[in-house]
Amino acid sequence: MYKAIVNELEKCETIDIRVRSIEGNDFVLKAKPEEKIENIKQEIWNNIGAKTQMNIGDGILDFMSDYVQNTEMSYFSFCALDQDDQIKMLAQSGKFYQLFWRHYMLIFDGHIIEDEATVVGLGFTTGDELAIFPRQIIGKNENLFLQLFLGIKRKIHDVATGVNVLHGSPFGCPMISKEKSFHSHSNPVDVEQCEYELRLLETILMPTFDKIISGERIELPNYLPDLKRVKSMLQLKCYEHSYDCLKDLHDLFHGYLMRSNVLLGLSSPQELEATKLEAERRETIYYSLMELIQKFETSITNVEGTLTLFYSVYIGPSRAFNQYNYSLALPSVQLGGTHTDTTVGDLIDSYKHHIGKENLDVSALIYDGTQYLPYVLVKNIAHKKLQKHYFYFHHDIADDGRDIDELLDFIDGENAVASALPPTPPSSLTPKIKKKRRKNKIPLQRQKSDSFTLPEEAAKMFPQSAEEVDGARSLPIESEEKSNFKLAKSDTDQMSKIWQEYSDKNSADKMVFAGSREYDFDITEEEGGPSDMSLEKAGYLDKLTTIIAAKAQAEWENKKLGFEKLQEENDCIEGKIKEKEKDLDNHKVKVDETIDMRAKEMAKFIGLLSQAEDEKEENVKKVGKLDMEIADLQAKILQIKEEQKALNSKCQQCDEQADKLEKKRKKLEKYMESEMTKVIGEGDIIKDDIQKLKDKLTENAKATEDLANSEIPKTEVVNPPKENTSRLLDFMAGSIKEKENDLECPVCFETADVPIFMCSEMHLICSSCYPKIRECPECRVPYIGAAKRHRYAEKTAEELRKLRKEYENMSC
Repeated sequence: MYKAIVNELEKCETIDIRVRSIEGNDFVLKAKPEEKIENIKQEIWNNIGAKTQMNIGDGILDFMSDYVQNTEMSYFSFCALDQDDQIKMLAQSGKFYQLFWRHYMLIFDGHIIEDEATVVGLGFTTGDELAIFPRQIIGKNENLFLQLFLGIKRKIHDVATGVNVLHGSPFGCPMISKEKSFHSHSNPVDVEQCEYELRLLETILMPTFDKIISGERIELPNYLPDLKRVKSMLQLKCYEHSYDCLKDLHDLFHGYLMRSNVLLGLSSPQELEATKLEAERRETIYYSLMELIQKFETSITNVEGTLTLFYSVYIGPSRAFNQYNYSLALPSVQLGGTHTDTTVGDLIDSYKHHIGKENLDVSALIYDGTQYLPYVLVKNIAHKKLQKHYFYFHHDIADDGRDIDELLDFIDGENAVASALPPTPPSSLTPKIKKKRRKNKIPLQRQKSDSFTLPEEAAKMFPQSAEEVDGARSLPIESEEKSNFKLAKSDTDQMSKIWQEYSDKNSADKMVFAGSREYDFDITEEEGGPSDMSLEKAGYLDKLTTIIAAKAQAEWENKKLGFEKLQEENDCIEGKIKEKEKDLDNHKVKVDETIDMRAKEMAKFIGLLSQAEDEKEENVKKVGKLDMEIADLQAKILQIKEEQKALNSKCQQCDEQADKLEKKRKKLEKYMESEMTKVIGEGDIIKDDIQKLKDKLTENAKATEDLANSEIPKTEVVNPPKENTSRLLDFMAGSIKEKENDLECPVCFETADVPIFMCSEMHLICSSCYPKIRECPECRVPYIGAAKRHRYAEKTAEELRKLRKEYENMSC
């Protein structure tokens, strides 16, 4: 497939490769076609410069510390050395070189290349560029440098990854998974699904993209993504899978954002503001388009929650082959449809399936120098910033894969043709036959011989006609099949064997006739040649030279006839090409007419679609107004409900207040009834006392009269009746008990004494418990402000004190 490319590379003794680094150290390396990348890495290390060599992150500090600790040099002495001297000392063990390449990776044509690969295996040519880039992107400059370099492609565009055969270009073969099948077209359902998704892409997604990028020109950036190519390919049914179209869109949008970042990073200070505004507009367009395409993928193309990874994945053997055995290498395969659940095992199975070798022994793949087993997810190992990844495995091939024709072309020259010789009489000297030489020649001097008998074995190798062989004219033109005569290495060995047997039979001088393709025949009459050549050998060589010359003449004439025939075929083919070009022009006219017709129909449908969308927009506006009115009404309803809720709450509070007041009224009424009962009882007691006093007064008056009328009797002490005193004491005890219950503290259950405090609801509490609590224990109303005295309760307490005192006096 790449034979012409490899032949061109083979002609170059060295290839100029430009190496770039983020520090700006650009230089050119000269590499041989068979040179390995690991050797080129060594040359890069030698020429990259001290600044880049020392810029390997935090690892350089640990490495320098370990070096200083293991040597007799102090840290200050080491720091006092020049940077070049420091690097020389650190590089002595070889660990510094390994640490450097663990920090950096080598990128060519947008992907990481392996150490085992060769220059010709990768398809390098003069002018190609390599970049050394840190594996971990630290800042803005590294990201900008990577984006700039990823835009630089290889010079030979026909080569994707290497000079071995590639399957699946340009969109990639479908991914084969044991658990799922993603657009593999293994059954009609998958085909219909892809056709359905492509129709949705053409009829829904692309018109939506057009709406996004066709807004007000003032608000749009000066440069917009060009979707014409994708639209044309969708209309011409060039895509087989929806993934192919989506990948083109992702690549288009990614390049659009990359150019925006590059534009912003390379802008001058005078143009910074305008460039920043342009970049912001481009980013807005990019994120709008990406949000839309991600919604499309989530709802249409993604399978069972997986996300598609839109970067190119290649699987193949290590590109360690050279210009001689590249044709024996296993092919590489480009895969499409990689997703978040794709594993290394899926890549291996897909590779075996697409090359038709299910029994190929591949148990793991290598990426960036690290081997990964089949269960590892591809998304976890692929570099996030790269859009192209090559997974490879080791595969042994022969050192040389050329066939016999290619070897002869390599020795003789691919286009070497023997020149025609003029006819000579049999007695004249045989003309010279000179061929292209690659190594030292063995000149042999031919002696004149009139007759020579060709051995039977040699006659079989060189068939002759019935006529006598006499120069080029004596050999008739043979058929095309017989005229393609070439002196192969195996035939030359056989000729040497035949000559040895012939010399032994004729008892001639024994001379080794070492004929091989390393030493081409040079049969001439040059002076100074060997003089000890035997007559038999000279005759043999004369006859052999005559046959070879005749064969060369016949071959030349046959090639001439073949050339004329090919010329006629070329003329015929050119005529057919012209006819096909006319057909192509007619086809283009038909395609243009079809496109115009479709465009008119599309314009009609677009007009209807625009009209429907306008009506939809009006209806949407009306619906929006109604929604606003509904929202206002709902807000008013909510407000009224809040007011109703507040009023209900106030009503509930009023009901609670009324209940409390009713309870207080009943309590007060009960208290007043008890007080009235007490007062009435006290009044009855007083009346009884008055009556008793009156009776006593009457008795005293009567006694006075009796005393006046009679003798003075002996005075006897009259005790008050016990019955009335007992009743009075019981009444006073009941009154005391009631007042104590009224003055009972709800916290300590003791009878409260002056001072007595209360809450806003007139619930009393004693002076001992009031400082200990913050709210009323009965109604749970907080105590607010200064303490309030319960004057009514204090009056009751004073009455209780008097009753107790009176009760004590009467009980004595």
